[in-house]
Amino acid sequence: LASAETITVKGNGGTDTANLSDSAGADAFNAWQGGAVLSGAGYLLQTEAFRYVYATANGNVGDSAVLEDSPGADNFTASPSAAFLTDGAAFYNKATAFKIVRAYSTAGADVANLYGSAGADAFTASPKTATLTGSGFSNQANKFPSVTANGSGGADTANLSDSPGARLYARIQRQIA
Repeated sequence: LASAETITVKGNGGTDTANLSDSAGADAFNAWQGGAVLSGAGYLLQTEAFRYVYATANGNVGDSAVLEDSPGADNFTASPSAAFLTDGAAFYNKATAFKIVRAYSTAGADVANLYGSAGADAFTASPKTATLTGSGFSNQANKFPSVTANGSGGADTANLSDSPGARLYARIQRQIA
């Protein structure tokens, strides 16, 4: 297996767990209910039918993760060091030490919770996208009906915008000491 470029592992349902680790280069992790792919220069690791998928990056600036929801109600939780997306029953996909994490909501009563660092973080939100960035991380929730951002100290800022039209436009920018 050491010289294989593509490896696919199939679970048999149940509570199977897959642990994936990236390479020294820039790698990409994509996960959804029922499958996941971790890839980089010269390799691709793929899982199918694992309930739990854990991917760990080496902290390379180019490491990124994409987490996709299920048709039901899902929970996306992200901090500077890790992020996970789960429905609480059928799947749990976690990305640890990825510098950029993007989660996508397509259906259901999905909820996103973004947590900041002790340093200066910036929260930017519009009706379709909410992003919390700080030193060495960027976590983004796309099309989630509900997003909560939690600062953890530092000189944090928030910039909120509404869509154009008859709706109220709100912009809040406040430093929290």
